[in-house]
Amino acid sequence: MKMNSKHAASLFLQSPQPSLEHLLITDVLEAIRFSKSPLLSAALTRWLTPPVREIARLARAFDEDVHRVGLHEAARRFLPQMIPLPVFKGGEDLPLQGPLLLLANHPGTIDALLVLSRVPRDDIKLVASDRPFFRALPAFSTYLIFSSRVDRLAKASVVRQAIRHLQSGGVLFLFPAGRLEPDPAREADKALQAINEWSSSIEAILSRAPSTQVQVAMVSNLITPNAMKHPFTKLQKDTYKARITAEVLQLWAQMQFKRIPPLTPQVVFSPVFSLQELQLLHESPWAAIQAIARNLIRLKSAPPFPVISPLTSIP
Repeated sequence: MKMNSKHAASLFLQSPQPSLEHLLITDVLEAIRFSKSPLLSAALTRWLTPPVREIARLARAFDEDVHRVGLHEAARRFLPQMIPLPVFKGGEDLPLQGPLLLLANHPGTIDALLVLSRVPRDDIKLVASDRPFFRALPAFSTYLIFSSRVDRLAKASVVRQAIRHLQSGGVLFLFPAGRLEPDPAREADKALQAINEWSSSIEAILSRAPSTQVQVAMVSNLITPNAMKHPFTKLQKDTYKARITAEVLQLWAQMQFKRIPPLTPQVVFSPVFSLQELQLLHESPWAAIQAIARNLIRLKSAPPFPVISPLTSIP
């Protein structure tokens, strides 16, 4: 009998309601897709099972913590279990009230929690892919606006929800690329190019919520060189799938051997910009935001932290 990734994942656990483990394995198999071979899918399922159990345990504990203490505090508590002490630069001017559009690059799964750990507000909504795994986390999912890659009507609904949330004075956090991006610490040139793919819907959102302030966060150093150079990573012809594979391998090793990767993740925040200040930088706020993001990639390692003046043109 021919098996796709969903059938292979069902080898792990069969129940009326799919478990977190089942949902995770299905997601991973569909993302990396080394082969359509049912035997390989079954082998990968068995290989993934031990670390996936640990990830599911951590996810359940995180969701319970979100319910008890809120997303910001839960993210702050969760990070030490996954990464070494991160370095944060900037962000002290993050507004504690009023509409804020928070934008970030997306080099890995933990990047959202890194940024959220620095946002001490409970009125935050995060735009996220509509995955069954996220919906299976009841507390965390209340902070999410689910986005579909294929349904145009659903995409329009996301924009409307985003606008309403900002108009009500909340924080909207999104990844404008809408997919995994190159890690600036590993692929700086490709990370710069990836900014070109950031969604122009940002501009439509700002035009409907003009009092919104904007802040950009650039996350880097989440993927180890060893994961990037692993033979399984190199097997992937598609660079996007190669990045996902590197992340899966790194997470597998971390969960399997209970060893935090030797990294120092870094998050660099831009200053906060009003819509008017963005328009002084460029007639298109979207283009201004892209320029700010590129500037953060270019200057992220330059001491001291580069201050970008809202009234200074960005190359």
